[in-house]
Order: sequence, then structure tokens, then C-alpha cells
Amino acid sequence: MGLECIKAHVKINHWRVQMFRSYLYGYLNLFFISLSLTGSNELNYISRKYIEAADYLKLHNNKRRIFLKLCNLLGFVECYLYALIVTYDVIRIMTRKLYSPKVNAINASNDILAYGDGGWNLITLIDKSDICLDDVVFVTYPLRDNSMYRKYKHIDITLDLTYREICISYVYALRMIFFIKQKYGRRDVLFRSNSSLEYFLVSLFYIKHPEYKLCFINLLDRWAYLFGLLPNDKILIQHGMIVEGSSFIRKIGKVDMLYAFNDQQVRILKESILSNVGIIKYLRGLELTNCIQKKKNGKDDLLLICNHFFWEKEENIIKMLGKSKKVNVYIKPHPNDDVVPYSILASRYDMTLLGKTDFPKVDLAISYLSTLALEYEIAGVKVLLHSDHNFEEELKKVIQ
Repeated sequence: MGLECIKAHVKINHWRVQMFRSYLYGYLNLFFISLSLTGSNELNYISRKYIEAADYLKLHNNKRRIFLKLCNLLGFVECYLYALIVTYDVIRIMTRKLYSPKVNAINASNDILAYGDGGWNLITLIDKSDICLDDVVFVTYPLRDNSMYRKYKHIDITLDLTYREICISYVYALRMIFFIKQKYGRRDVLFRSNSSLEYFLVSLFYIKHPEYKLCFINLLDRWAYLFGLLPNDKILIQHGMIVEGSSFIRKIGKVDMLYAFNDQQVRILKESILSNVGIIKYLRGLELTNCIQKKKNGKDDLLLICNHFFWEKEENIIKMLGKSKKVNVYIKPHPNDDVVPYSILASRYDMTLLGKTDFPKVDLAISYLSTLALEYEIAGVKVLLHSDHNFEEELKKVIQ
């Protein structure tokens, strides 16, 4: 038993530096992407981050104003807050483990491990590939909502890990919380580095299972770099569009199988984030439907694909489209966004607010550089992007 503990300790130490680096690579990618979207202005970036935090917490009116006023103070104490959160989470995890039976759903050599941080997106994308969902074991973290995985094979990582491994993850998380604040705290805030506890727990789980294939949908974040460095056979399903000429901190590594949207995205993925690709396959296209919310009045149908990051631009577009008598406008918020602001505008301008599963057939889609826009374009729908050089001119044609 003592020899096994020594072997496990040596194995974890071997991976420790790489795990820390992968977490930081993911953070730096997202930092520079967000900074570029706010015009490379760190003050604008930090202000935007405070607003995003308020949106994430779904704060409105007085609560929102109080939160935004207290944000500067929160920046000074966030490390200690995160440390309290991960301590509380570890207590919950260990209590759950103590009173739960050890159940291992990994029982076949052809099982594919897929970490369930993607929610429904993960299931939907696997379903768009030719991977059989019956061959997938969804790896779950107990403090997330995992209800969508109940009808599939799944395993709770904390039931597979030892108490010692959970304690190691806790110590690593505390180190990451204070390290990232010390190193990058002068230019950034609200790191949400309490997420590092989940990250390290998942890392140790996968390190224990190098014999299984793993499937992931992450391209640029900490999970992408973690899965990229693991020795398992890897299947990457593209989730998100990569823009031509993009550059990132470093490539995530080799994948044995890639499911992509089209040839152009395969080329861009190879140039920007993948050092080597084995088998290339393509995802099934988006299924457009005549949803019951569509208006039948002979006008053209226009889809506005939204993301709260571009709220000011989208608000102006909606106001401009509200003057048009030529089109029916359907607003599609990002699935992770608060729909209340969009709902207010949709009601004011007699537009239709779509749900998460609504993908109507339309004559034109207006969007930021989004995956959904690419899928609509592949489906044969004309797409007008915010970044198009003639965007304003084309938008005026729609309105007039």
C-alpha cells in the first residue's frame, strides 16, 4: 500500500507543473481575447468585467447599482472570498463522498470519457457527430447541475478519487487563487479562480485513466490545454468559430480525431491551435425549422443573433430594425445570457424573442462572429456580420 502511495505521489508531481501551466494558458487566452474586444483598453475591460459579473448574478436595479459600487472593494478581497468558497466546496464534496457508494460507470474498453462542463452543448455536439451516445461516459462534477446526463452513462469524479487526491486538489486550488492574483492582479480582477478546484479534481481523475479515449469541445480555455496534454486518444468536437489569422498563447497539442464545421475551419484550427490532427470528420448541419413563433405575413424573416458583450451595438440595430416595415425580426440571445433586456426591446418593437431550441428558417441573419452564424451560412442563409466592411450600408438596405 505504501509503494502504491509513493507511485501515485510521483505521478501527480510529474503532472503538477503542466496542470498549472494549462490553467494559466487558458486564462491568458481569454484575457487577451476579451481585451481585444474592448479595444485593448484595460479600464474598459475591467468595467466590462464588473458588468458581466452583475449579469451573471442576475442583479437588477438597486442591487446592481450597489454591486457595481462595491466592485473595487471586491477586487481587494476576492482571493480570500475564493479561498472560503473552495474550502466550503471541499467540505461538501468530502461529505458527499463519505455517504455515497463507490460506483464506477466505466466498464467497457470502448467507452469514451467526456467531461460534462458543456451541459447540453456537449450532448448536442456529440449527437451531431457519428459518435454513439451509448459509448460515452459523461464525467460529472457533483457541484454542477448534471440533470441532463442522468439518462446516459455517467460517473461522479469525486467518487473515483481518493480523499488524498481531493486534498491535493484543494491545496493546488489555494495556491492558484493567490498566485494568479499576485501575478496578474494589477491588470485584471474577478478571476473566479475558485474554478481551479474543479479543474484540479478533473485533472487528477483523467490522469488516473490514460487507457480511455476522451472527447472534448473546448478550443481555447483551461480544459482545452489540459485535455491537449493528456496521453489519451483524443476526440475534439469543434464548439466555436475560429477567425482567420487568430493567434493564441500556444497550441493545445495533438488530437486523434477532429469533428469540424467545414474545410476552412479545419485549416484555421490546424494553423492556430492544433499541432497535429489525425482523422478529420464533419459535424452534421444545423436543422432549421419553421417554429410556431414565426409570423406568416409575407414579409422577409430576419434573425438577429446576439451576445450581451455586443449589447450596445445590438440595441442600436434593434432600434433601427424597429423602424422597418419590410421584415419580421427574430431575436436570438446567447444561451448563457440574461434574456430580460432583449425581452424588453422585443416587446417594445413587436419582435419575436426566440428560445434556446428555436432555429427558424430565415432570409437573412445578422450576427457578431459567432458559431451559429457560421452554421446558418453553411445551411445556405445569407449572413451579415458586424465586422463586414459594408455592414452599415447593407443594414440600411434592410430598413428602407
